[in-house]
Amino acid sequence: MFGLSPTRFLTPVFALALVGACLPSAHARGRHPSHNKSHHGGGTTYCTFYRDRHGRTASNLAPRGSWVLLSRGGTSMRVKITDTGCNHFDLTPGQFRRFASLSTGVVHGVTWRVLPRK
Repeated sequence: MFGLSPTRFLTPVFALALVGACLPSAHARGRHPSHNKSHHGGGTTYCTFYRDRHGRTASNLAPRGSWVLLSRGGTSMRVKITDTGCNHFDLTPGQFRRFASLSTGVVHGVTWRVLPRK
């Protein structure tokens, strides 16, 4: 019927299902907030940047809405966590430039701690 045999149809569907089963889930990639060993206190991590037109700073390391102090090499800055998504800090390009040029891409050895609420 319509030139499609059942084996032609099932082969791509099976292949897609197999590929989907082999990809790690978001939970397995460590994007689940419960994998945070610091319990929202602080630690050492790395930072990347992304171009978000809303100027969001994303991380699963601290609760959304909290202020975090990031420090590296004598430079510190306060950032507000406004989005979730990763077990490091995704900064805006302007924030990232405080630590390194954008061409660096990733800055390692960044210490962080959640600032107390006032």
